Amino acid sequence: MRIETLRALGLEVRSDGRDALVILRHGAVEAWIERMPKDRNRWKAVNVRGKLFTAHSGSRLLDMIADNLAPR
Repeated sequence: MRIETLRALGLEVRSDGRDALVILRHGAVEAWIERMPKDRNRWKAVNVRGKLFTAHSGSRLLDMIADNLAPR
């Protein structure tokens, strides 16, 4: 996902410790992303509505989270 797309959707990515990210939408938490402890080649994410996503890259998870955003 490009930075311009993130900005247009109102998303911001911040570090949340080692191997973890928090996704903010207009300043409110939208999702959390972290590397799986047993399989370091996979990442998992959960959005605020409780939907779980897994992928091989954080970038792919950002796309999945953006595809499942609630309308504003």
